[in-house]
Amino acid sequence: MFQMYLKITLLLSIIVPTIVGNPRMALSQEIIFQTFGQIHVGDENIREWPIISGRCFEISLGAINKGDQIELNYQPYGLENAFIRLGGAELRLTPQTPSPGQKRPNYWGGGASVSVISNKSTPNGALEICSENVKIGSGQIDYDDFMVSNITVYKYADISNNSSNLTDIQKIQNYFEEALGVDAEFVQLSLLEAGLYLGEIDGVWSKPTRQAFVNALDWHYSRAGSVNLSTERDFYDLVEFIRNSFFDEDSGLARRPTGSSFVLSAMAHRDFNIALNNMKIIDQKLANYGYPKRARVVSAKNGWFVVAAGMYTNSGCEQKSVIFKRAALIPGDSYCAPENKFWWGD
Repeated sequence: MFQMYLKITLLLSIIVPTIVGNPRMALSQEIIFQTFGQIHVGDENIREWPIISGRCFEISLGAINKGDQIELNYQPYGLENAFIRLGGAELRLTPQTPSPGQKRPNYWGGGASVSVISNKSTPNGALEICSENVKIGSGQIDYDDFMVSNITVYKYADISNNSSNLTDIQKIQNYFEEALGVDAEFVQLSLLEAGLYLGEIDGVWSKPTRQAFVNALDWHYSRAGSVNLSTERDFYDLVEFIRNSFFDEDSGLARRPTGSSFVLSAMAHRDFNIALNNMKIIDQKLANYGYPKRARVVSAKNGWFVVAAGMYTNSGCEQKSVIFKRAALIPGDSYCAPENKFWWGD
């Protein structure tokens, strides 16, 4: 079994020479996939080898722009006939040579590297490492069985002139990381209310934050074709557009009252810390049942701290109350209260 891959964002400014006659260009370098486990590619289960991944092993790359360079670094074992595929482009991998007296190269080779240029832009690129028939021309089919390990995939994108050469997801990351903490948390709240974000509201750029934007861009590209991210204002306009496009008033994920919202009041206590602990208990019950976490502690005007299991319309709150009580996710005496019973700050 191979280890779960580790996605790292490593944005560096590096200078590399281009073809003679052209100016040097700056590239952003990003590690988009990494695993140190062993991957078995082919069509035969082999004793003591990892479980076979099939004739191709697919690596998700995220957003890729036309012209981006994807570099695969790997260590091969028993590789005779294989190739990589990115979009419609295929590139053969260098085969290993059998040791003297051996028919197959049954050994771990040294580190190898191969690069391919993306021929199109896509919000969800994929790189495949594939096995090919080792008996081409014989009329027989026997796909190569080999292993690869110590895989690292880099993406290089040209940022010579300015941010115009960054991918949309890189621009979004830059705007997000430059935002004040409270603004970054607001962005995550908007993504949560859109049903796209499943992480913590902490203002930190993370895998869940990135994936929420990738999914939103995928949807946006299919309808508008492109997105304008020239300025910071454009970024916040996009966030608001995403929130408004996906927002479901009865999802229970809203963090801001609408003027006619109802709070599903599940528990209340005079002690804030006890209320906070009760919130975590309810959130865990919801998560165990398959619901996105939505509980929060709100301050009631009577001085109590209330654990709210979401905000809804009046009818939506009543419906969720019945469903959650039936599943024993909230106490039987939980009730729906109008938003004006609580303090919401400025």
